[in-house]
Amino acid sequence: RGGANGAALPLPEVRFEIEAPAGMDASMLQFLKQVLPLCAHRATVQHFVSVQSQYEYGTVNHALCAAIRDLLKEFSVKVGHLETALRAGTLSVAKLWYHIQPAMDTFALLRRVAAQVFGAIGGSVLNGIEEVMAMSSLTVAQDLCEHLLQQASRPYFQMVSKWIYDGRLEDPYGEFFISESPRVRDERFGGPAADFWQKHFALEERAVPQFMVASREKVLHAGKYLHVFYSAASGAALPEPEARALLRYSRRRRECVEAIDAAYRRASVALLGFFMRPAPGGLDLPGRLRSMRNFFFLRKADWFGQLMDTATGELEQPAVDVPLSRLEGLLDLAIRTSSAGSDAYRDDISCGMHSFRIEDACHRMSRGHSLPSDDLDDDAGSTKSSGSRAPAPGGGASADAQQQPSS
Repeated sequence: RGGANGAALPLPEVRFEIEAPAGMDASMLQFLKQVLPLCAHRATVQHFVSVQSQYEYGTVNHALCAAIRDLLKEFSVKVGHLETALRAGTLSVAKLWYHIQPAMDTFALLRRVAAQVFGAIGGSVLNGIEEVMAMSSLTVAQDLCEHLLQQASRPYFQMVSKWIYDGRLEDPYGEFFISESPRVRDERFGGPAADFWQKHFALEERAVPQFMVASREKVLHAGKYLHVFYSAASGAALPEPEARALLRYSRRRRECVEAIDAAYRRASVALLGFFMRPAPGGLDLPGRLRSMRNFFFLRKADWFGQLMDTATGELEQPAVDVPLSRLEGLLDLAIRTSSAGSDAYRDDISCGMHSFRIEDACHRMSRGHSLPSDDLDDDAGSTKSSGSRAPAPGGGASADAQQQPSS
């Protein structure tokens, strides 16, 4: 397979030589020398197709090779017509030269494209074709490159479409400029939410096609929004976007940019609406924030005073001797007998024992770090405890209330 990061490799050259017999007509020899590059270019392109159409080179190369294969078939049909004319005695050297002129230009361009993208995959292939088109001054050559780009980019835009409209990353060959890291897990499987959002899906800058550079961030976030939406809202459905069919290659990039902008707005509105809608159809973010204000910012603080009064004996014991079930029962009793007893999310409040202090956790969070680990030493000075939680200063146990959303 190709070079590092899907970069192109040198294309093997195919060359032919003329072994002219003694006494050969000089004009015929000159004609053969002029035709010989066509044979070399055709053989080189055929070799390119045979290599790049293999399974491991991905869907973009498969589509490109299919388009080139159609051109090879057209050329074979033309050769068949010329052979028929030769057998009928109606083919002259001048007529042959006239008929192969367009094919010489076409195969010269195809050979340049093959040399530019040989060994590359995905977006690097599309960038290579665009570079050849940019260096071509003839309108016919630019039209041929655009045709190749339109055909080769179809599977690529299918990947983009599934990502920005459905939140699904289907990239079995590693061609897309967004990669997924299965080792970064979400909260349902024990991973931190911040790491999942920032690292589970990553942007591969080197694989971005030039015609999507301006919209790459919106493509990334549109898919991430929908991935979270469909993962959290099981069974949810969004109306099919009208602009989905507009995702195709064109020299006028505004149409593609507008379609991606519309998909980005659709995804962000869907996720924001899911966060703001009350349960059971949404996550009820306003209600969650009000509950956090009641419990963690002590807007209704009488439950905390009751907990400290009733759990004093447990909190003064060493951590290994504190029954967590007893603390949870006292916490539940304190909440239900306080002014916060009517909170809609009171049942999501639980308590746990940790080896770090609250001020250490706040200090780390203020710097954008994750919470200290109970198993590893952190830079805030938490101590590692084997088989139990470390006691709070003074030999007592520390308990932190935790709100666990049920969604």
